[in-house]
Amino acid sequence: MAAAAVVESLVVVHNVAKRHNIGTLARSATAFGVSEMVLVGRRDFNSFGSHGSSSHLRFRHFHSLSDARRYLKEDRGCDICGVEIADGAFPVNVQPFTKSTAFLLGNEGTGLSEKECEICDFFVYIPQYGGGTASLNVTVAASIVLHHFGVWAGFPERSRDGNKFVVAKKPLKQAFYLPGTYPRWYTDSGLLYAKVNSLTSFRTELPYGYYTLPFCHPTGGVKQMAESLGELLMGDRVENSPYRFKMNTNEAGIFLCSTGPLSSHQVETLKQRINKQYNVNLILDGLPAIRYAEKDGQNLRGTGYPVGIQFNNAYYVFNHLKFKVLIHKSDVADYLHTIVGFEVTPCSHNHIQEEGSQELKMYDKLSIKIHCDPQMPAMEVKEQNEILFSYDVSFEESEIKWPSRWDIYLEAGESRVHWLSIMNSLAIVTLLASIILIILFRTVRRDLMHYEAGQQTQEEVSGWKLVSGDVFRAPTNPDILCIMVGDGVQILAMGVITILFAAIGFMSPSSRGALINGMIFFYVALGFVGGYVSAKLWRTINNGKFKGWVLVSLKTSFLFTGTAFLDITLLNFLLWGSQSSGALPLSSFGTLLLLWSCVSTPLTLVGSYFGARSDLIRFPTKPSQIPHEIPSQTYPSWMWIVGAGVIPFATLFMELFFIMSSYWHGQAHYVFGFLFIVMVLLVLVCAEVSLVLTYVELCAEDWQWWWKSFFASGSVAIYVLIYSVLYLVLDLHSLSGPVSAWLYIGYSLLIVFAVFLATGAVGFLSSFCFVYYLFSSVKQD
Repeated sequence: MAAAAVVESLVVVHNVAKRHNIGTLARSATAFGVSEMVLVGRRDFNSFGSHGSSSHLRFRHFHSLSDARRYLKEDRGCDICGVEIADGAFPVNVQPFTKSTAFLLGNEGTGLSEKECEICDFFVYIPQYGGGTASLNVTVAASIVLHHFGVWAGFPERSRDGNKFVVAKKPLKQAFYLPGTYPRWYTDSGLLYAKVNSLTSFRTELPYGYYTLPFCHPTGGVKQMAESLGELLMGDRVENSPYRFKMNTNEAGIFLCSTGPLSSHQVETLKQRINKQYNVNLILDGLPAIRYAEKDGQNLRGTGYPVGIQFNNAYYVFNHLKFKVLIHKSDVADYLHTIVGFEVTPCSHNHIQEEGSQELKMYDKLSIKIHCDPQMPAMEVKEQNEILFSYDVSFEESEIKWPSRWDIYLEAGESRVHWLSIMNSLAIVTLLASIILIILFRTVRRDLMHYEAGQQTQEEVSGWKLVSGDVFRAPTNPDILCIMVGDGVQILAMGVITILFAAIGFMSPSSRGALINGMIFFYVALGFVGGYVSAKLWRTINNGKFKGWVLVSLKTSFLFTGTAFLDITLLNFLLWGSQSSGALPLSSFGTLLLLWSCVSTPLTLVGSYFGARSDLIRFPTKPSQIPHEIPSQTYPSWMWIVGAGVIPFATLFMELFFIMSSYWHGQAHYVFGFLFIVMVLLVLVCAEVSLVLTYVELCAEDWQWWWKSFFASGSVAIYVLIYSVLYLVLDLHSLSGPVSAWLYIGYSLLIVFAVFLATGAVGFLSSFCFVYYLFSSVKQD
């Protein structure tokens, strides 16, 4: 007989010996209506054999059986049924089920262990009627048990087409937002748990942990979610929360907890967070909570909600939350949904202390109906005041489909201005680049044609042709130049590849920290390229000598990476001193050090080895014994160099504005397609500007072009630095405290240094190729 209430089945596997069995178990679990698969122990999910079941099934991993049991009993309210021939076990065909049940499956060879049996409420076994072995494959056994539970629970049968089972006549759409992600399907009345991220403020840029304030704790204690290195570097600290919802079930007046009388320290901390305009950031199914507000007649939206508000010289905390969860119904069955939106409205409500209110337990319903206006706060922050936290939740069917659920987060508030500005910049820069190329190559071609035709006498030879015996003379500090060019190429390649992958869709905001992870991965992997370029250039400048390439390689590995590590360490001391949750844990520092010393540096050495032993680039002319005297110039070279950075900066300016506005104001920036185009255009313009300046210097008989070509295009970093300072003064003037300003300056200087190396390398290599081509046609006496 089917159960009257909506029930769920779960599958629990502990240390399954064969990895592919987890995938086939997932496939069977999907076929028989299982809502969640709990993995315990060393085996993580392997998609082999699952045939897309991960799109229909939730997965959860625990390291120990005790953690899994606590989750199943306390959070899910399930019975735990062991599938084993044990004393008192029921034959599965009698269907001894009373409510939602989690089926524990043991190791294929040994079955359930003693520890596994201890957490079970009862056992079932599969009666057998034939001869032969009594052992069944774990997937076969699970399928039989799950089938009996589905019959008892009254799960609706999927439609059939002939003899083939299909997911209804209209197949379930699996259009993914980005490669490697998939929607999670939730059954009606299935439990949903919101997570909390760090408290953030645009006034301080110093994140703090959610539980540094007197908020309600989950029943099982606070647990930090597994986070990637990118998330940690971004300051994210995701933890579990007590906010629990039942899918597609509206609830009102849910009691969470009462703080008890507030201490003076708690009151002071709350007031500080409210003063600095800190936001609470909640996450449900990967979606940040979004809040709508009206200001000056305009509808505004943003992620998170304020801790509280200051009103009439008093401080009020938002202690009642109204959630709205937008869901999209599956084409398979009415009881399956995906989450496509998560909205929150904060209220400050002074709960009336009714008789017996002290006896309330978490998730009990309040007897009073809460009416509150976000603009009329009521719960004042005072010593000895008790704050009672509660929430409402409503579910709303939405036409938004899962692949489009991030659209509302990624919409630009000034999209029209954004697109028009970028297109205008592209048009202007492209036109300017075309003019530069036409003038340059026409002039050079005419000079070469006259020179090769012998139309110029020795006395008439002038300009760049006079320095043919000096143009390939080694520059000052050649090792530093090689190191900077190698690092610049590595940074540039990392940036281009990362933005390309982001534009394709591999690094969307829905995967937190993915962009930072991608940058770290590609930078470390491209150490080979940086080492190759620096060693090859070193050997070229030294006319084929091998000596010193190892030292150049090591310095290449240490220049930018060491600078970045030192910068992050110093900024981390500031975060530690401010007790901010944005400070990196020591384990993350260890990870960065291991990546640097054990991956990046060896790859750089390997690249340098191949670069030093690759075919030598032989200069077309040999340096003369006596250096050519450089005539005095009307304008000093540094003026040309500083002025040269204006044109590349014009390419970058508008995109830089949107990137900085997005990052420092907490908005999502997802126009990576245009960013990729701008970056490619920036590379072209840097190459052209450096090339033109080099040609002008050579025509003025200045053969010291090596460093000048690097600085000509690298000078765009000067304007990025100036713009960063102006942005801090004019746009981020609300930043409070010196720590916030130093954080901004520290990160900005690191970015400026990276821009300098990358653009400088582009300019140098383009000039090197141009000079090599130009003097290959010169006849040297």
